[in-house]
Amino acid sequence: MLTPGSLTPPLVPVPPRRWTRARTTRWAAALLVATAIVGLVVWVAGLAPTGHERFTASESNRRVTLDAGSYVIFEEYDGASEGLGPPRLSVSGFAVGSSEAEMRIEALDEPATSPEVPTYRWWRYDGRAVARVWIDQDGDYIVRVRPISDSRSNGMDTVTVAVARSAGATWWGSPTGALVLVAAPLLIGGGLLLVSRPGASRSRSGSVGDHG
Repeated sequence: MLTPGSLTPPLVPVPPRRWTRARTTRWAAALLVATAIVGLVVWVAGLAPTGHERFTASESNRRVTLDAGSYVIFEEYDGASEGLGPPRLSVSGFAVGSSEAEMRIEALDEPATSPEVPTYRWWRYDGRAVARVWIDQDGDYIVRVRPISDSRSNGMDTVTVAVARSAGATWWGSPTGALVLVAAPLLIGGGLLLVSRPGASRSRSGSVGDHG
């Protein structure tokens, strides 16, 4: 005599899912694509000229909030990166509300064509460095700019001052930096996704068999 329990099929254990090479490749590709996205955000917001804090030179004094570290002050106008003469602006500054914070400034008086002077010309930004700045504490600081000569004071409305982190004054802030941070991981990740897609291995093996 059959009982209800005897009609139940026996349980077959399900084998654990294996971590295949294709699955590992897809995870690696996804990680590279995510790295490219983060790299793009970091480059646009912190390294490229698009991320610099700006104000018009005619404003003279600007209060900025800075973290401890090193910065480069740029002057921007048409042809700034190719100038053969000295900069148009001199830079000074001081900490706000702190007698202990130190703001050290080194002027860059050489022509823009000198290898000692960082420059950039990208999109609508054309700048040359006029000073390097070091601060030892987080806080608010006054950046003060003045025309070097009275003959140049009339054109201050056309000059923009940009405050950049030192890393942004290196090749990391150039399109080359974008290629390293964004394009390289994106291309590698995209290539891995293509080779790991379902059917890619079968198509490769089929082509080998056809040649055989």
